[in-house]
Amino acid sequence: MTNNVFDGFTVLPSNGFGGAAIVDFGGLPPQFPGTFAASNVIQYNTITSKVPPGDFSAFSWISGADVPLVGIVLSGQDGAIVSNNKSSITSNANGDGGAGIVATDAITGLTDVNLTITNNDGKKSQYSLIITDDLSGGTGNTVGATIQGNVGVNLIDGTTFNAKRHSPVLHCDPTTGVCTQP
Repeated sequence: MTNNVFDGFTVLPSNGFGGAAIVDFGGLPPQFPGTFAASNVIQYNTITSKVPPGDFSAFSWISGADVPLVGIVLSGQDGAIVSNNKSSITSNANGDGGAGIVATDAITGLTDVNLTITNNDGKKSQYSLIITDDLSGGTGNTVGATIQGNVGVNLIDGTTFNAKRHSPVLHCDPTTGVCTQP
């Protein structure tokens, strides 16, 4: 999915989830373990929105942060490339915010592996990038990942840092998912 403009998407509380511009869930349902979506490419998209007034914390895409709006949601991906996207999701007065990109297994039960997430600009969102701990509390969603230059606040495996365009590359171990700078 490339070169799209998403402007003004919102939360739909009736479905129990928050809002998202691009949702890329992998493979078959959880009753068919190990079925990933392979090598999807999401790049050069522009995503803007505002969290509406009210309390939408119950509709957050992840636990631990109130993000009812997300530009790109990944779950159950193998080898997906997410690059050069821009997101600007304005928080509401209640503190409910947005994230440019979320990679999690909480939606499908399938971890994300071998992701390449580079050069995305989410500095006008509460978070540029969130990669959650896996459902077992480990680093499964970062297994084999390459992460660099995702401008703004990044929350990866429970660690928060502010990234700049030329931030160091994080290479994540292909077995353990532990991320290090080379």
